[in-house]
Amino acid sequence: MGLTIAGKTDKGKKRSKNEDTFLIDREMGLMIVADGMGGHNSGEVASQLATRLCSEQMKRAVISGHVPVFKHVPSTPEYDQKTQLLGDSIKFSNLAVYEAGHQDDQHQNMGTTLVAALWLGEKLAIANVGDSRLYLVRDQELILCTTDHSFVQEQIDKGLITAEDAAQSDFKNMLTRSVGVSDDVQVDLLEVDLIPNDFILLCSDGLTKMVSDKDILKFFEENKDPESIAIKLIQAANMAGGLDNITVVVAHLEGHPSTWKTLSNKVKGIFSSPGSQSKQGTN
Repeated sequence: MGLTIAGKTDKGKKRSKNEDTFLIDREMGLMIVADGMGGHNSGEVASQLATRLCSEQMKRAVISGHVPVFKHVPSTPEYDQKTQLLGDSIKFSNLAVYEAGHQDDQHQNMGTTLVAALWLGEKLAIANVGDSRLYLVRDQELILCTTDHSFVQEQIDKGLITAEDAAQSDFKNMLTRSVGVSDDVQVDLLEVDLIPNDFILLCSDGLTKMVSDKDILKFFEENKDPESIAIKLIQAANMAGGLDNITVVVAHLEGHPSTWKTLSNKVKGIFSSPGSQSKQGTN
């Protein structure tokens, strides 16, 4: 008993290719969703590279306790060390995407959003850059755990516009932070407590800009199977127009905490078992 995870991605109804990427590493309890951006194939290159390197670096970091970056995420003493390492792993992937973009003119200025979650038993470590989101679903409530790094969200926070205004804004796709655009990036970190029967949802904005929070919640109320929920969420976004690529990762926490593996126990099998699933869109 523990964490059951499923992920799905779809190019939507209007885009010719899928620049989203997701990754699930069940052994480590790591989940990532990235939404790439840039001309040519740069968006999918950025999202794939950032996702893969973040995962690979995190595997090394849980063993070594260190990520080789010049600027670490600010230390938060009350957080688990592995939460800090997750943030540093995103910083590591940020620099790699940035350097790759400067080595190839075709991929110059490419970037990606990235939201990642690491299961720590009775806690969940969350790290994000951009406007891909993580929600916690508990007791028939959809709880947004991340903050969008976007121009319209800053305007909402300042009280200059409403959420309804933001949905109609010409600047709703303008990000204020993304992975790979500069040589360093600020990563938001958060830890949340978990209880049995919690659901976790990671998603790109291809879902949240097409399906309301109220309607997203309905799928969790009507179904308890992560894979079925993921499929239905993508179907709903496409039925609403499918204007962007759509990616969702859904996890369900089962059983009693005494049956959950600690990360240290999970790590023992990381390098002896494939355990991971990564999926990118195709043209």
